[in-house]
Amino acid sequence: FTTIELFGTAAVLSVSQCVFGTKDKNVPILKQIIKAQIGAQVTFQSVAFEKIYEEDSAVLDLKVQVHDIQIQQVNFTNIYIEQAFTGGLLVEYYDSGTVLIDDCQFKYGQTLTADFLGNKVIGASLTIIFTNEVVVDQTIIIQNCLFDSNMGDCSGTLTLQGNARALNGISFRSCNFENNICGSVYYYPDDPRASDIFFDMENVEQQFSVLQSDTLFSGCVSYSNHPRINIRNSPDGNDGNYDELLVVINQSTNGTVQKEPTTSAIVDLNGNNSNPGTADAPILTISHAFAVVDFDYNCSIFVHP
Repeated sequence: FTTIELFGTAAVLSVSQCVFGTKDKNVPILKQIIKAQIGAQVTFQSVAFEKIYEEDSAVLDLKVQVHDIQIQQVNFTNIYIEQAFTGGLLVEYYDSGTVLIDDCQFKYGQTLTADFLGNKVIGASLTIIFTNEVVVDQTIIIQNCLFDSNMGDCSGTLTLQGNARALNGISFRSCNFENNICGSVYYYPDDPRASDIFFDMENVEQQFSVLQSDTLFSGCVSYSNHPRINIRNSPDGNDGNYDELLVVINQSTNGTVQKEPTTSAIVDLNGNNSNPGTADAPILTISHAFAVVDFDYNCSIFVHP
């Protein structure tokens, strides 16, 4: 059963200062933790979904119409979906209402098929589906979010599906992507894949040519391996030609932004991940240090005890 399920335009849910998890980490749950049917109004503030093992459903399933959805300062950590048909968060957008996903963290999620034997295009963190082609500009805003160390088959962290003509309705602002991984590279190396964002849509290239360069992505940065962005039936395979939509840091042999390589980083409990990783300005987490160093060179990460 679903823990919380909402029906109808009169349904309103506001959740704050809560942690959701599962007691037995070895047995998958069969339904969503929270599911909002079409028309519900939902607000999440300072909420965590942690260490949840799903069989084939999203942890949070939101069908958006009429009313607004706000997800702010919500952390999705260690969400594992065994038979992935969606990421940990599913947003299915119809023809009205707005969605704000702000200051959230998606870390260590997994939709990876066992033994790297799958080639599904579902990223571990977030799936967004547009059911209609007419959407008001920037109806869905994803801003100030971190997508870190997520693993899937052909998409590491995020998948967009549905009607490509609705892409004017989504905007990514000041998001960071790092250490996201595609497992399909081992047994399906020729299948299109994307470490960060996979557009599982028809005629995506045509929409890219119509949209202004900063409409989809503004101030976003990727530290993941290329290709970071890709599309269904990509004519360029996995050459990373769509990575230019993001600012790419490091991996200078195939990136779109050239800079002096970072060959060392210092990690300290008093650091900050916005720092460059020097002795005077250390980084806070090993994960971010791993992301910022350029493995085209001999690199070192120093961790202060």
